[in-house]
Amino acid sequence: MNLLPIFVFITSVFSYSASNIIQANDQTLQSIIKTPGKFTFVDFYADWCRHCKKLAPTIDKLSELYNDIPDIQFVKINGDKDGKKMAKKYVEIGYPTLLFFYDDGRKVEFDGIRDITSLSNFIQQLSGIKLEEKREEQEQEQEVKVDEVDTKNNGFVELTPSNFNQVVSSKEYAVVAFVASWCKYCKDLDPTLEILADEVYARDDNLLISHITIDKHDDNSIDEKYDVQNLPSILFFKNGDLENPVVYKGGQKFNNLLDAINKYTGLSRDASGNLQPDAGVIKPISQLFKENLSEDELYEKMDSFNGGNGDSIEYYKKLISAKEFIPAELARVDNILINDIDKINGITIDSLTKRANILRSLI
Repeated sequence: MNLLPIFVFITSVFSYSASNIIQANDQTLQSIIKTPGKFTFVDFYADWCRHCKKLAPTIDKLSELYNDIPDIQFVKINGDKDGKKMAKKYVEIGYPTLLFFYDDGRKVEFDGIRDITSLSNFIQQLSGIKLEEKREEQEQEQEVKVDEVDTKNNGFVELTPSNFNQVVSSKEYAVVAFVASWCKYCKDLDPTLEILADEVYARDDNLLISHITIDKHDDNSIDEKYDVQNLPSILFFKNGDLENPVVYKGGQKFNNLLDAINKYTGLSRDASGNLQPDAGVIKPISQLFKENLSEDELYEKMDSFNGGNGDSIEYYKKLISAKEFIPAELARVDNILINDIDKINGITIDSLTKRANILRSLI
């Protein structure tokens, strides 16, 4: 798929004309769609539909943008009159229905915001045909400079083709959503990602949660590299490895993504951003403490242990020679978390919570 940039057009400069829009019916639509070498954008409408009437001028002006591009044709068909059979075949929900057809009959339904910018971008993206932009428009769109990171609400990061490799590889874990401005499901996903980045995982400096709006940039090397075919697409990166991301195939609701990120990163946070009872705990090491092993044997086994994070392992090692004090230490840490939590910052709360979890796993 050749994913192309979005260009904002000032619609007032185009005169009203629908002369290049084909009016189809049940007998002609199929042959129009299957014209060799043509991409076809079809507006299914009904006379009684007020949304269709409101959209009509937009479709007319949209078609004007492509006057000089013969490979793209615009079609209207009245599903309430001479297009009833075709409407029954293609209209699944209601009017207006906007479909993009390839000449082999494959179709993609537009489900974004029905303005000229989103519609034009949708057509450019699927057809691989880029409209000529004016130089001043191009300059205005270069708002994000090379290697700059644009963030939303501190945590959520807007990636660009220029900064993608640098930013993603700088984190131990990176969650990257590939989105487009015209995609309704992408717009639904972004607020979820922002909450995850800015609230749930706000204190996890080793995790990047981000998106890249692929139709916003002229450089399509990133989405082409990862063969992005569906939008939104979410990739998980680990340890700066840009060549072997994990393609996320689960649900895109908040709880689905929360569970997936926790599993992939081992961060173990709940929906409020608090650490869960297993955070920091390395179960095999906790089990070793309950076996009848000497201190030397414990140290030896832990030195060969590769699982878990370094901070947790170091804390376990400190406890080897202080097993008898574990209940008292747990009581002390719990007391701080209960009575003094308003006096300490979030990072300290996380650290103490992990320690309490580890201590509790040893009793």
